[in-house]
Amino acid sequence: MQAPLGVKGQAARRIAWLKRFRATQKRRWERDGGVCQAVGCYAEGQVHEVKPRGLGGTVHEYTEDEMVTLCQACHAAIHDSGEVIQLRDGWAVGPRGFVVMPEGERY
Repeated sequence: MQAPLGVKGQAARRIAWLKRFRATQKRRWERDGGVCQAVGCYAEGQVHEVKPRGLGGTVHEYTEDEMVTLCQACHAAIHDSGEVIQLRDGWAVGPRGFVVMPEGERY
């Protein structure tokens, strides 16, 4: 049985996760060419996670496929207004980490 992490251990684990998360965001932004996948403008490094961060209280390890590059306006529309944003490839992304596929199914 693993001993519980102390405060320092939890902080170190969180910092390590954040570094991996930021690296994955950067790879996704580069993969999308820095272009908002909704409106096609420059995205200023904004990347939206299409799955919620917490899964059963654990830290989720994202892949590039679980993120989408968005401009600041589209990213804010999702988080601040709860809008569902139509992407250029036929998918849509909205709050609470769901994606509507072209066939209408939710991810």
